Amino acid sequence: MKTKNIPRAIGCGILLFLLLSMRSVFSEAIPDDLNRQLREILAKNQFTGQVESTLEKRLGRRIDPAKAQLGRLLFFDKFVGLHGDNSCAGCHSPMNGFGDSQSIAIGVENNDFVGPRRMGPRNQRRTPAVVNTAFYPNLMWNGRFSAISGDPFDNSQGFLFPPPEGTTRFPAGDPDFQHLLQAQAHIPPTELSEAAGFTGICDGSVTSSRFQTKSIGGARLVKEAGDSRITAQFDFSVTSAVKVFMSRDQQMLTGEPVIDFCQFDVPAIGRTGVPLPPPVRVRRPDGGFDEFRNEPIRDVLAGRLNANESYRRQFRAAFPELGPNDPITFAMFGQAVAEFEFALTFMNAPIDRFARGENAAMSPAQKRGALLFFGKASCVQCHAVAGRSNEVFSDFQMHVAGIPQIAPRFGAGLGDVPFRNARGQFSEDGNQDFGLFDITEENEDIYKFRTSPLRNLAVQPAFFHNGAFTSLSEALRHHLDAIELGPQYDPVRAGVAADLTHNMGPIRPVLRRLDRALSKVPALSDREFSDLLALLRDGLLDPRARPEFLRRFIPASVPSQLPLQVFESTPPRP
Repeated sequence: MKTKNIPRAIGCGILLFLLLSMRSVFSEAIPDDLNRQLREILAKNQFTGQVESTLEKRLGRRIDPAKAQLGRLLFFDKFVGLHGDNSCAGCHSPMNGFGDSQSIAIGVENNDFVGPRRMGPRNQRRTPAVVNTAFYPNLMWNGRFSAISGDPFDNSQGFLFPPPEGTTRFPAGDPDFQHLLQAQAHIPPTELSEAAGFTGICDGSVTSSRFQTKSIGGARLVKEAGDSRITAQFDFSVTSAVKVFMSRDQQMLTGEPVIDFCQFDVPAIGRTGVPLPPPVRVRRPDGGFDEFRNEPIRDVLAGRLNANESYRRQFRAAFPELGPNDPITFAMFGQAVAEFEFALTFMNAPIDRFARGENAAMSPAQKRGALLFFGKASCVQCHAVAGRSNEVFSDFQMHVAGIPQIAPRFGAGLGDVPFRNARGQFSEDGNQDFGLFDITEENEDIYKFRTSPLRNLAVQPAFFHNGAFTSLSEALRHHLDAIELGPQYDPVRAGVAADLTHNMGPIRPVLRRLDRALSKVPALSDREFSDLLALLRDGLLDPRARPEFLRRFIPASVPSQLPLQVFESTPPRP
């Protein structure tokens, strides 16, 4: 090197050093600024990352290990289904965050697999996940089970259920039902398509908590607080009644579309499957009847538990007040199942750890995604975290989200819940799900569904109320631009099961009712989309919700000695 070039080289070296130093300074400053912005916006939205730690304080006690263990056994035992072939875990799989392994649930008449190979007639919607439901003020896709106070830990005002339970089966202040989950656990065993089956249904009626109808007065199950007796009474003050699907011959007399449930009347399964008990009939002033099987089914199951000595030992361990000759009540069943569900509270995702001060808990992409979520993209407008949302990312309100309509065909081995036709009637050729309308029969509620909580999305194999998307990135892309992408939806390309690709409902009427907030979502760049996806997929995932952890809850055996279902992993699509 010539000497005259040395100063120039030194000058270039100094300039390069300064540039590199400045780059280093900025690279350190940017994360600090990102952390500051995110902390400010989390504080503004009252997100603390500490909700899980409040569980036992809000319960007013510690989780009872004996009750939780009993609830776990009941949860995995097909013994609690009259039809003998499905358990709670059959639809709430530990391999999928205790949520559905399917786009649309498969209940009774299944092939004993829980996962990709599960087969059988489908129900109406995707089964919601159980994890973190202790903090949900209402449950199910149409919010039909709710705490009137807005707080699932508070029964001072009672719980609201569809008929026949209404507000009187789980009354205010009843020590048997201090939390919403303790009441809700009473419902799944009574659902024919989920656990009870249709054996003996020919020439009979079908009812479900999914459907009710406007009425001048209606039958209600009534329980007084502190009393175990249940009565059925006609209540003139209520404005809804059980929606009853009558037998085929009776339907033909009314002129309504005929729905043949008799085709599902097949022998119950195994040594524990039994036919349905006769329904309770409550005479209406107009000369007709309200009828339902909810309480008779519970009575059969309570008798079954009392007759099983292994379960009696388990119940006595969990309920020390239960004497040698005292009967197990269905309220005890509900309390045990709920106790297990309380133990399935997993809210320690990266965003929670960051909110508690751990800067490195979230990646830069997740942090940028969170700023979009709470800011430009306005996701928090519906996926709320403050107040009664309990930081689970849902406002628990009902919205039209513009989801494509897919449905199974109705028939033996296909689907055992009727959908609505173009005229809004339940029919065997229906392909529309009217959502909240099934409960209220108010036109403004057609296609409305509860905002889905967003924690632990990474372990779900399908998304939205009907699992119309099996890829989180594709679900998000649709959600951000339903008006444009809705008409282009292809169920085959979306990856749903083959039997759900042949009976699509119309999308145009859904999009005409699209929630205003979803019609004005700002466009995101590719990087912004990737950042938002990183938050939803990874930033909201508690590692304890992964299948490798939750599979530990699968018991080696259950007190009934019935074989367990076969639980399979469902690898998520990108």
